[in-house]
Amino acid sequence: MDRERLIERKIGERLRRRRIELGLTQEQVGRIVGVSYQQIQKFERGANRVSAARLVLMAERLRTDIHWLCGITDFHPVTAGPPHSSGAETPDPHQAFAQIGDPAVRVALGGLVRAVVERHSASQPG
Repeated sequence: MDRERLIERKIGERLRRRRIELGLTQEQVGRIVGVSYQQIQKFERGANRVSAARLVLMAERLRTDIHWLCGITDFHPVTAGPPHSSGAETPDPHQAFAQIGDPAVRVALGGLVRAVVERHSASQPG
């Protein structure tokens, strides 16, 4: 099986897993992401490809990490609460950090967070 097909299958498996974690039907997920339940069935089987834009929407609206959804990582920061139907809510910090495309920016932010934690720890009575 070629790599593209394996990736589509992994996305389908993860989509199904997340749907079940949230206790949703294929029809409900379809409404949340704006497609028919038949399309969700095809995505879950890996029969149809998921566009990049739809993949981002799925991750946002199913409150999961896009890297996990794509099978890039096994780290799955499950966000509490129900899925949401619009991107208006504040994203989970893990998701927001993972969406930063520039590795240098991620490294800089990581350094900033470490510095804040160290400063906070140093100011606490020991």
